[in-house]
Amino acid sequence: MITSKSSKAAWIAAFFDGEGCVYIRNNPTLRKHTMYRLTVSNTEPILAATYASFLYDLGVETVTYCRERQSPKHKPITVVDVRKAEAIVRFARLIPLQSELKRNKLSELVAWINRDRFETWNSRKDQMLNLWSAGHSARCIGRQLGLKAGSHTMVGRVLSGWGIEVMPYGRARVQCRCSIS
Repeated sequence: MITSKSSKAAWIAAFFDGEGCVYIRNNPTLRKHTMYRLTVSNTEPILAATYASFLYDLGVETVTYCRERQSPKHKPITVVDVRKAEAIVRFARLIPLQSELKRNKLSELVAWINRDRFETWNSRKDQMLNLWSAGHSARCIGRQLGLKAGSHTMVGRVLSGWGIEVMPYGRARVQCRCSIS
């Protein structure tokens, strides 16, 4: 019976090195956002349950589900995912992976999670503030900066982060003249 946290972390590391995958997908044509997760798949439910239980004991939140196989000859697969950013960062901090490839991919994912989300916006600060003070909406600013559809929400957050009061669309701000067709 494994009881110490360091022993559980070592067991998790060994199991993940053998059965795990660091999954990152950034395909803007198919999805609006980058998808990422740490996943382990196994046909033995007791191993997957032990893995999930040990992660729970270390404070790492997981999602567990079962996937049926197409052929009745094959056993169903139990999948354990670590999906939340905070849980992935905690996993990386606590679990001493030995596989260099997985360790490097996990480091890349953690760096992406911890990146400065505003660094690219700061380079456009003057342009955005000029457009905002000229009466343009967040949607129009996003369009004029060449951002993809739906970026107006982030434009609003960035402006708010710079101390500008951005009201939700349709409240206390006249619709931008560029948006009127």
